[in-house]
Amino acid sequence: MSNTLLPRLHLFEWEDQSFFPHEIRNALTKYLFMVWTVGRFYKSTLPVLQDVLRSTTHTNIYDLCSGGGGAWSHIVQRIQKTHPDISIQLSDYYPNIEAFERLAQQSEGAIHFNPTSVDARSVEFPKGSIVTLLLALHHFEPSDVRKILSNATQQKTPIVIFEIQQRTVFDMLIMLTHIPICWLVMPFMNPSWTQLLFTYVLPIIPLCIVWDGIVSALRTYTPTELQGFAKEVDTEDSFIWKSGSSTHPIHNLTYFVGTPKDTASPL
Repeated sequence: MSNTLLPRLHLFEWEDQSFFPHEIRNALTKYLFMVWTVGRFYKSTLPVLQDVLRSTTHTNIYDLCSGGGGAWSHIVQRIQKTHPDISIQLSDYYPNIEAFERLAQQSEGAIHFNPTSVDARSVEFPKGSIVTLLLALHHFEPSDVRKILSNATQQKTPIVIFEIQQRTVFDMLIMLTHIPICWLVMPFMNPSWTQLLFTYVLPIIPLCIVWDGIVSALRTYTPTELQGFAKEVDTEDSFIWKSGSSTHPIHNLTYFVGTPKDTASPL
């Protein structure tokens, strides 16, 4: 299967739409949470996050576009082994309060959250924070990506970005597997009757997952594109920008990291 990069297309994702039903949006975020967790993709984030924590000595992570919380409950357990005072704050433009509350309870206070809508382009970060975006940057158009990176550089806040999909035909086709996977795992996601109806009787949820997955692949930025955005917004050359790939048996994650030069050592 060809790995040739496709042109970037900023098509719409159902999850981004303000009119999208709350019950279906929560089903999508819960599904992504399960895939992210069961597939253990979160493990690929740990070396990068650990390096940034070591190089900056920060102890607070402010996560943007958290969705259903990803695998932060698993990530925080492993980070606590070397950084026992780590604190994770979840946020989202459409916060999934139920999922956030569950993660906060499970983490015994290590995870907390912002219950209000948070705009990733202009949020003010708590001092001493590292800002993260896990599988979320592709939701934003280029002008908004510049605003996110600019906001981090202006506040001298380290930023860590992870994406899993790439703009290839293979990554688009693999999204079709989410239809049978969704049918298989939905009973284990504590679904509501509405979510069961729109999974098995009217398969709106699996079809939305596939559509959003394909569009996510077409929207994803390459490390070269992100380096270009960073160069535009970091006019004072005050950050060190790094990109790379974290290996995973199923699918590698790509990462893009920016750290202030006055607090960072090279990764």
